[in-house]
Amino acid sequence: MSTVTIITTCYNPGAGLKKTLDSVLRQDYDDFEYIIEDSASIDGTKDLVALYAEKFKEKGIPFYFYSEKDTGIYDGMNRAVKRAHGLFINFMNADDIFYNKHVLSNIFSKKSIDNYDLIYGDCVEEEFGKYYYFPKDFSKIRTKMPFSHQSVFVKKEHLEAFPFKTSLRIGADYDFLLNCYDNELSFYDCGNIVT
Repeated sequence: MSTVTIITTCYNPGAGLKKTLDSVLRQDYDDFEYIIEDSASIDGTKDLVALYAEKFKEKGIPFYFYSEKDTGIYDGMNRAVKRAHGLFINFMNADDIFYNKHVLSNIFSKKSIDNYDLIYGDCVEEEFGKYYYFPKDFSKIRTKMPFSHQSVFVKKEHLEAFPFKTSLRIGADYDFLLNCYDNELSFYDCGNIVT
């Protein structure tokens, strides 16, 4: 079992997937696996993934690519969770990137980290060439998304217990966090910029 599973869900992601692949491959932490859950893309995604599969193999990182039609992003995320072997899962979808190459090692080198159910951090977003700090505020979880979806690591068992609601077109990730909060799971602010 890996400590972490990184999951990328996508459908015709174009050049954005290469950014994500490079970011994941750059990590200086090696106790993780990477899953791409693709919804039968027709834009050359399979060819790009084939080029990167060897790079992950050379680095010793388990790499899995699944390409089959799903009913939407949350269906794809649920499918990928079932395939994952990691203790914690992070969704780093196409066009998302880790803040730097030390993100995973900075968080998961801490010995007590597995005592928590959800680990979250900070996010910096780029828009039109400018970077903005995504303000996290866990105290407002009842009224809005408390942190960036890409900046959280969740124990697999909780993603299985509270799967994303595929009936929701948007906001299933927020709904999931509220379920975790209502069930008194432990949230931990790691204090690191994740993405």
